[in-house]
Amino acid sequence: MKLLYSVSLILSIITGFVFGGLVFKKSRTDTYLFSRVLASHKSDNCFSEGVSGTPVTLIEYSDIECPYSSKNQHVIKRLLEKYKNRIKYHYRNFPLSFHKNAVVLAKAVNAANVQGKGKEMRDILFAMNSYGDVKESVHGVAQGIDIDYEKFCEYMSSPEADEDLRTEITDGKMNGVRSTPTVFINGYLIKGVVGFDVYSIVIEKLLSRARS
Repeated sequence: MKLLYSVSLILSIITGFVFGGLVFKKSRTDTYLFSRVLASHKSDNCFSEGVSGTPVTLIEYSDIECPYSSKNQHVIKRLLEKYKNRIKYHYRNFPLSFHKNAVVLAKAVNAANVQGKGKEMRDILFAMNSYGDVKESVHGVAQGIDIDYEKFCEYMSSPEADEDLRTEITDGKMNGVRSTPTVFINGYLIKGVVGFDVYSIVIEKLLSRARS
C-alpha cells in the first residue's frame, strides 16, 4: 500500500511539472496577444474583480450557454478567494455561434454591467439550467436585481449593445480566442477547463517572479 501511494505521489508531481512546463512555454506571440487584450479592454462593457496594480492579471473569454464556461466559473471563484488582493480578474463575453441563446445572454450581462450589476447577472444566468424564452428569462432576472429596469431595456435594444458585444468578440478573435473558456494569465493562454491546480501552478510561478 505504501509503495502504491509513493508511486502515485511521484506520478502526480511529474504530471504537475510537465503540464506546468507546457503552459509556461511563453512565446513572443503570447506577449503580443496579451498586450492587445489589455489595450482593447473596455471597462464599461465587461466587469472586473480584485484590485488594480496586482502582479497577476486574468482575462477570461466566456460563453454563458457553454457548459465548460460554467464549470470554469467555479474554478475562477476559488482562485479569487485564494489569491484575494493578489490577482486581478476581467470577464469578457465570447458567445459561440452554435449556442442560440448566447448572444442575448451576453448582452444581458453587459446591460446589467452598465449599472454595476454585470457579475450578479452573469452568476444568476450561469446558475439557470434552461432559459425557455431567453428574452423573457433575462428580463425576469433584470427585474429581480437592484437595477433600473427601464435603462436595462433601453440598453438591450440599443445599437450600443450590439457594438459593445461586437468589440468583445472581435478582440477575442484577434487575440486567438476560438473556444470557451479561454483565459489569459499575464500573457499565458490557457484553453478549456484545466482545473484549479493548473491555474494555481501558473499563478504561483508568476507571484514568485514578482517577489524576486
